[in-house]
Amino acid sequence: MDISGSPSRNFLDELLASLPACRRCRQNKRRCDPDLPSCHNCSKAAVECIFYDHVREGDVSRSYIASLLRELQDAQPAESANHPAGRTSAPNTYRYIGPRACLTYNTYSHAWPAYSAHQPLCEAEPPVIRWEKGPGITPEIHKFLIDQYLSKVDCIYPFLDLAASPFTLPSHTYASSSWEQFMLLLVYATACHCVNHDGYRTLADGCHERAIKHLDQATADGTVASLQAILLLTVYSFFQPQQANTSQLIGFAARLAMDIEQHGDEEQQAMVQRIYPAIFSLENKFVTALDRPSLLPEPTGPLTFDIASPSDFVCSLHRIQSRFRNADHSAATLLRQSVPIDSSSWHPSEHSAHPNVLAVVYESFMLVDPNLTLACGLLSCYVQARYRPTFLTSHWAYKAGAFVFGIPSNPSAIDSTLLAQAFSDCTVVLERCSQRWPSSKLLKRAIGTFLHGDAAGNPARVH
Repeated sequence: MDISGSPSRNFLDELLASLPACRRCRQNKRRCDPDLPSCHNCSKAAVECIFYDHVREGDVSRSYIASLLRELQDAQPAESANHPAGRTSAPNTYRYIGPRACLTYNTYSHAWPAYSAHQPLCEAEPPVIRWEKGPGITPEIHKFLIDQYLSKVDCIYPFLDLAASPFTLPSHTYASSSWEQFMLLLVYATACHCVNHDGYRTLADGCHERAIKHLDQATADGTVASLQAILLLTVYSFFQPQQANTSQLIGFAARLAMDIEQHGDEEQQAMVQRIYPAIFSLENKFVTALDRPSLLPEPTGPLTFDIASPSDFVCSLHRIQSRFRNADHSAATLLRQSVPIDSSSWHPSEHSAHPNVLAVVYESFMLVDPNLTLACGLLSCYVQARYRPTFLTSHWAYKAGAFVFGIPSNPSAIDSTLLAQAFSDCTVVLERCSQRWPSSKLLKRAIGTFLHGDAAGNPARVH
């Protein structure tokens, strides 16, 4: 497939021409056309044009496809005038472009794909938030958010004891200290960002605002409790970097952990040693993505590559990343020997592990031994329905996209279908990230230079 002259024009034409018939036309048994942002019948009826994607088992609006196409045309205005966004005449080659295609983006909220009751994801339906008297945390919502934190965050970064107070009961049921109030409210706020629902994003902001009022008291004594509070705020900052300085928090947590290990009592030192792998993983997650220097030494003990133990597995991957960044190039060999990434069972659409865990696998390979298949695999992780993005996602997506689109095109050496899928995945990941984190827009534009050339007239790097 030739994608030299436009943002994969042939691919886009095929994609648009093969849009499934919308729900309304199917229900009324009428012929549906591929017009954007709405078919003729829906436009005439002044209703939203929605089609059903059988891959994700969810509804998708054509208005998103139109907005995506406008983004691509804005990136190359000279060509957009000759490439209208309405009906296309390309042959009906593709019905679906795959489970990770940009068509699967849900446009009803600026979030990752919404869960459907029909999706086999074993995800709990979020309880309804009652706003009449303010966003109170009911026992039902409390349990739901604690479960979300356990299954999405704590399983990878276990530095809290969620079986103890204040996490066993909602905060309004007992009098608690400032530390307990801070921790519980921030666990709520963090868990809300693991739920694909706009109401929970609003609840997250409210919980964070209330938690910050207790920050000084929660971090005043310089103990492990203070360290846990800082680590929790660090995790929250991965979702909301505008509300906390991730770099400063990482540095503060690293220095406090080392200080407790040197000067704390035996009980405090033992507690730091137990949670140290999680501290190391959080720091390495941040510094590796942004190519920053690290402060913490690697944890001791053997590496563990049992994905059934995700926290140990992720920490071992971060240890390999750290070794490679410290010029230990045997790390690449060790990684390949330990994780059979070339097996089809490790593809994000096939593996049963959580996509956030699999993403660390692909990020590790992209760091130490990148290739086209791995870059496409990483992008595939990011568009899985269960994946929960952080602001660092866009940085890795940019690296993967730049690697894919920076390869000189050789039709005999590169699978055009794989390249088209990578284009689709990279576009939608950076689009979604841009809607949540404005800084990601710069990365999205930078990727555009690989596809369309830059404003100075330099040609595209994809030929």
